[in-house]
Amino acid sequence: MSLRCVNDGDDATGVCGVCGSPLCTACQSERRDSRLATYTSGAGLRLALAVAVLVGPFLLLNVVFPNAVLIGSRALFGRSLFLKAGLVNSGYVLGLALLFSVWYRPHDSLLNVRVLDREGTARILCEDCVGDVQSQRVLHLGVQLVAGLLALGGVYLVFTSGLADDLWVVALGGAVYVVRDEIVLGIGALTGETDA
Repeated sequence: MSLRCVNDGDDATGVCGVCGSPLCTACQSERRDSRLATYTSGAGLRLALAVAVLVGPFLLLNVVFPNAVLIGSRALFGRSLFLKAGLVNSGYVLGLALLFSVWYRPHDSLLNVRVLDREGTARILCEDCVGDVQSQRVLHLGVQLVAGLLALGGVYLVFTSGLADDLWVVALGGAVYVVRDEIVLGIGALTGETDA
């Protein structure tokens, strides 16, 4: 005996991930759900990138080549553009965002701590349960819009002032985009939509 779709009685090809109702292919809707995540152990590269972005600009511009940016900007533009401060602050903002996007699985031994990458997975939903995930989708779009507006606003500030000191605003837009899943989960936990 096979399962029948609750809507039209056809053979079911899947079940709703929320209510468990059997669904045929025509009645299914596959959506990405931030609450349902897969954790993979491939985040070592992201952790190394986060540390490099966090510490790299400071070391390069203050220790290795302390006067290169100042001399270069004066030679090209005839004045200082405060590029060093903009790049170092951007590195701090993006590096911290990359660190916040890495998940850790603790262990009794410090050497066995796992660095994990978290990805929201898609699941099958019926028409009645799509609305629950639809609010997440709207939140994702809103967070991406805020990230884009921050990045564009930062570019506008840099070009209107003629100084690169405001590059950190562009980096803040990138940082919001990097941690968008965590922001959506946090908002969902605050509003009571998730169990996170």
